[in-house]
Amino acid sequence: MISYAELKAKRPKLFLLGKKKDGKENKPVTLERLRVENPRLYEEVAKLGRAEGVKAERLRVSVLKRWLDSGTVNEKVASIVAEAIASGKTEEEVLPRLLVADRDPEFSRNETALAEKAGLSIEDLKKYGPRG
Repeated sequence: MISYAELKAKRPKLFLLGKKKDGKENKPVTLERLRVENPRLYEEVAKLGRAEGVKAERLRVSVLKRWLDSGTVNEKVASIVAEAIASGKTEEEVLPRLLVADRDPEFSRNETALAEKAGLSIEDLKKYGPRG
């Protein structure tokens, strides 16, 4: 069985700001210091960050694509959705424009034009958007 002292000696040493027991100041933990001193922990943190980023991006895009499902999609809505997806904007950032465009009867529902503006194939538009 491993002793507490041996276990303590083997664990990674990460210091926060403050003083050590000997009275010396600890250096702040920076990303570069973490990468150099503990590359495995750095990789784990980076992997978690990437996974969270991918999850957030998928959610952002799916929320915007739901606008292509809502009742009668028009060219203006499809254009706003495509622009938001391409620019990294959230639904919250383009919501006022979407609401106005969604209620605008001037724009017809031409599936080919909608698909092109939204950056989707006709099949995807039919999958995500209304039929008819």
